[in-house]
Amino acid sequence: MVPFPESRLEFSFDDNWRVVKWDEQPAYRDPRTFGSSDGTSACDFLGHHAATGVFFIEVKNFTGFHHKNLLKLSSDQLIDMMAEKVRDTIAGVIWVRGRSYDQPPVDALVTETLRALTTEVRSIRAVLWVEDLPQLDVRAAGVMAQQIARRLTAWFGIARVIVTNTEIHHRDPLPGLTVRPL
Repeated sequence: MVPFPESRLEFSFDDNWRVVKWDEQPAYRDPRTFGSSDGTSACDFLGHHAATGVFFIEVKNFTGFHHKNLLKLSSDQLIDMMAEKVRDTIAGVIWVRGRSYDQPPVDALVTETLRALTTEVRSIRAVLWVEDLPQLDVRAAGVMAQQIARRLTAWFGIARVIVTNTEIHHRDPLPGLTVRPL
């Protein structure tokens, strides 16, 4: 398993995954790239699971800030933010194709993402991982997922959205993904 720290959590992906921390890639960070444009943002992870497809994963962990409500976003803000991050990540993936940033391991993920967008959009999933105290319950997570899916379906045909956290994930896990607090 390959572990990635993100927002005081450790995400470990098994060998069925190819994953990069997209928002840390030079393809996104370099000031000469699409990601440097004002107002753009990116998902934390871009991944491809061999049996399931492409995943855009964004992580928000409010657990250390809950008592002061610092940096906490409303449900509507989280919904908007997630839809925009997926949109901007897709634009960044398109921008990267054929440029000098299109190198391993990014090149394989760019290829899989573009293929899925053009021929297998049903294989794409957007995942919003939200940790909070108290945790989002399954019902609230489902409502948020539906609202994000409405936006992504209108823009790209992406209808598979998952809103989850460590509590929900233990009951309904993503394949080959283990998450633990750091």
